[in-house]
Order: sequence, then structure tokens, then C-alpha cells
Amino acid sequence: MKKTNSIPSIIHELNGNVENYLIDNNIKMRNGASPGLWLCFMLPVSVILGIWNYPDCSYFYRTATCLSVGLLLNSLTIIFQVNHSAKFRTACCAVNSTTTTLLLSYFSHHNLLFNVLLGMASSFGYNKLLLLTLQASPSSFTFGEAAVIVQAAILFFASAVGSVFTAVPVTCIDISTKILQVGMTGLAVMCCGVRWFPRLRDSVEFYSALGLVVVSIVVMLHALLGFSAVLWLVNLAFEDMLTVKLLGSWVVMTALAVVATMTQVKAGQKASTIVRKYFHLLALFVFLPGVVLKPCLLYVASGVMLAVFIGLEMVRVVKLPPVSAVLDSVFLVFSDEKDSSLALTPIYLLVGCSVPLWLHPEPSSSPQVLLPLLSGLLSVGVGDTAASVCGSLCGRHFWPDSRKTKEGSAACFLSQLFFVIALIHFGYAPRNNLLQPIAAIAVVTLVEATTDQIDNLALPLIMYCMLL
Repeated sequence: MKKTNSIPSIIHELNGNVENYLIDNNIKMRNGASPGLWLCFMLPVSVILGIWNYPDCSYFYRTATCLSVGLLLNSLTIIFQVNHSAKFRTACCAVNSTTTTLLLSYFSHHNLLFNVLLGMASSFGYNKLLLLTLQASPSSFTFGEAAVIVQAAILFFASAVGSVFTAVPVTCIDISTKILQVGMTGLAVMCCGVRWFPRLRDSVEFYSALGLVVVSIVVMLHALLGFSAVLWLVNLAFEDMLTVKLLGSWVVMTALAVVATMTQVKAGQKASTIVRKYFHLLALFVFLPGVVLKPCLLYVASGVMLAVFIGLEMVRVVKLPPVSAVLDSVFLVFSDEKDSSLALTPIYLLVGCSVPLWLHPEPSSSPQVLLPLLSGLLSVGVGDTAASVCGSLCGRHFWPDSRKTKEGSAACFLSQLFFVIALIHFGYAPRNNLLQPIAAIAVVTLVEATTDQIDNLALPLIMYCMLL
């Protein structure tokens, strides 16, 4: 009788193939976690679903969608053809880059040469950058987590290059996008410079180079926008009294987070799971009013904070005075089993809460749009927090082969359900379709209970895809 392979056995075989491939390339994944191959598809699918539901989206989003199709094909190629020869994988990359180029030629207004270069860079660059990311940061990522990070970087910087050749943006989101594109590109240049030129790790050279990069960013933005980006940001921050009050509340929340952090560091005690989840609640109090009241302000503020987090981690890794010692102390106290040499937990939390806002084609405070924008808060700020706290305090019955408890999963499901019902009650979400969020909450709860991937990265993407 011919033996048939079940889906679990096929997944197990694919995981084994990828693990062997990484071992052959001297790559060590994050300890105690599977490759997480399914996570490779979540970001491209999120972008593709966006254009499916919002066909009249911006040029930037159409370009990102074309690239996402190529990244999706590349992920499939890597996973299913990883055991083939290098020549065969290169041929697959060529096919994928051709597909991306054709899509860009049809949906974008750039010339053929630009589309060919972008298609080749996104396809061949994805494969190379994925390996480099895993090699440069051993034990920090799973295969799927590294894939999401590389995919996000490719989509971001490809759209940044394309935006140089587009007209001056007029909407708040588009202007904010261009500011963040130029700013993050400058930060990336600074990170690469520190890695490639050891002299920049000296305090004087580092801060001198940083000042030069900041000035270059301001000048370039003025040239691209035709007006001062700094003054535009100031006007946005003091647009009206509601904005000032919102910013004031964010400053208070930030101060509370800093005080709580330093108190824990001075106590010299390792932060427990419950203590770390306090920051999830602070994120909830910061992001919820921002999404509801001023989504554009939150959009640019979350991007700026991501740049700050990455910059601080760069300073900590290269041990630059005067703040590296303090940052090291914070890392030792708040790091968990998923952190290795990099302090990724706070970055993951920020990204998890912000990614729906960054991905949505038309972010606004409309009730029809608000629930997808709150996907990160719903899954991470509410569900994951409730699961961790309840599981730690009263969890007794564990899921098979997992450290997660059934009591925690019940709290995860119910807390998200009550949160959605409250949004519907106060008119922030439509009343006509409760089945969709219930299904999304059920899937996220199941994944939270069973996955060994980073919750703050995986859960928001799943929730966003199901609520979009």
C-alpha cells in the first residue's frame, strides 16, 4: 500500500530541511524554538490583503504589494527548494524577480530599468539578507522571525527609493511616510557605518557622525518636500488643544515607564512576567487614544520611537558612554529567555502595537477601519497580557507540550472579546459583523497557546489579516 504523508509530517519534514540548511551554513537560531516557517508568509499576505480590500490605495501601497508577491514566492522557494542546488535556487530567484518586475511594470509608473533593478534587488536581496541577518545575530531569531524583519526592511527601503521620484505628498500620512522613510534610511546608514568602520565606535567620532546624519536628513527632507519637515512636525504636535493633551499624556506614560524601569533596576531583581506585562498595559493606554483621536500623529510618533529604540540598542551593543552602562543594566533585568545578545523585546512590543497602523492602506479613526488598526493592541496589549498574568497567577492546567495554561488561554479569549464588545458599545466598531472578530480572537488565542514564535510579532499579523 502506498504511504500517504499527513500535513503534520510534511511540516515536520520542511522544518527539518530548513534546520539542516541553517546548520550547513553555520547559523544558530533562537534557542528552544522551531523555525516558524509559517511566519514567513504573514507580512506579504497582510500587504496583499490590503490592496484586495482597498483597490484604490496609494502608489506606495501598490508598489509594496508587487514586492510582497515576489517576497511570498521567494519564501515558498526557500522553504520547499532549500535542499536543491545553489544553481536551482538562483534560477528560482530569477523567475521570482521577473514576476516582480512584470507586476511593477503593470502597476507602477516607473521606467522598465528601475522596475528591473527593484525586482532583482528585492528577490536576490531577500535571500542574501535573510542569511546575513541570521548569521550576524546568532540565537536571536527563528527563521520566520528573521524573514519578517528582512521583508519589512525590503518593503520599507524599496518604497523609500521609489518615493524619491514621486510628487510631493499632500496628505498627513503620506508626508509622515516620507519623513520616516528618509529618517530610517539615515539611521540604517549610521548602523552600517558603525558595523563596518570600527572608528565610529569611539564617542567623539560616533556623535559627530550622528550629528552629520541628522543634518543630512533635515536637508534632504527639505529638498524632497519643499518645506521644513521640522516645522511641519512642530505644527502637527501643536495642531490643537486635543493634540497637546494627547502628547502630554504620552509624556506622562513615558515618564512612568522610565521610573518603573529604573526602580526595577535599582532593586536588582529580575523582572517577572507580570512586571513585564505592565509595559503592555502602558502601551495600551498610549496607543488606544492615539488611534481613536489622532492616527496620523500616532503614525509618525510610533515611527520616531522605533528609530529611538534601534538607536539606543546600537549604542548599547557598541558600548558607547554615557548611557550604554545604564542600558546594559536594564537589559539584564528585563531580558527573558527569548532575548540573546540583542534587546529585542521592547522593539517587538512597539512594532506589534504599531504594525497594523503602518500596514493599513487608509488608516483613519473611522469605525469601519478602527478595529483592524487596533489588531496589535487587541492581541498583544489585551489578549497576551491577560493570558500571561492569569496563567502566572492561577494557571494549573497546561496545554500538551507547552508552558502555556488553559486558564491563561481562557483569559486571553475573554479579555479580547470584552474589549471588542466595549468598542462596539461605544461606537468605535461596526455592530453588523461580530462573527469576524470572534473568529479572529479564537485563532489568535489558539496560536498564543501553541506557538514558540515571538507573540508580539506573530499575533498582531494574524489578527490584522483576519480583521482587515
